[in-house]
Amino acid sequence: MSSELDEIEIKILKELQRNARLSFKELSLNTGIPKSTIYRKVKKLEEKGIIRRYTINVDESLLENKITAFILIEIDPDRIDNVGQGLKEIREITGIYRITGPHNLIVKVLCSDINDLNSLIKKLHKLGARKTVTNIVLEKFLDEGIEFTEDFLMR
Repeated sequence: MSSELDEIEIKILKELQRNARLSFKELSLNTGIPKSTIYRKVKKLEEKGIIRRYTINVDESLLENKITAFILIEIDPDRIDNVGQGLKEIREITGIYRITGPHNLIVKVLCSDINDLNSLIKKLHKLGARKTVTNIVLEKFLDEGIEFTEDFLMR
C-alpha cells in the first residue's frame, strides 16, 4: 500500500478520516499543503477508488436495531454471485463478504430484535443458503476503518 500512496496523500487521508466534512481550504490549513495540491490529490484518490465515498460512523447501539450478528452462509458455489446480489437487497445486511473455509459467505446484520433476526435467517434460506451459522455480537471492542499510521503502511 505504501508504494501507492505518497506522504501528501497519507496526510490528506488521515485528516479526512478524522473529519470527512473538511473543505479543501480546511484540509490545506490543517496539513500545510496548498489548496490546489489538496484538490488534485483528492480527485486522484477518488478516481483510483481509494476514496470511495464520504460517510459517517454511526454508533449502532444507539439505533433501534439492537442486535448485531455475523452469519456464516454455505451456498452452492455456482450460486454465490446470484445470492450475493440478492443479499444486497436485504436492508438489515450491512456487509457481505466471500470467505474461505466451509462457508462461502459471511454477512454482518443489524436487527431490531430476535424475531427480526429469525426472519432474516429464513430469507437467507429462501435465497439459497444450505446452512447458516449465526453469531450474535455481545460486546464490541473495536469497529473502525483503516487508520493510516506509519505501522499500518509498513506492513
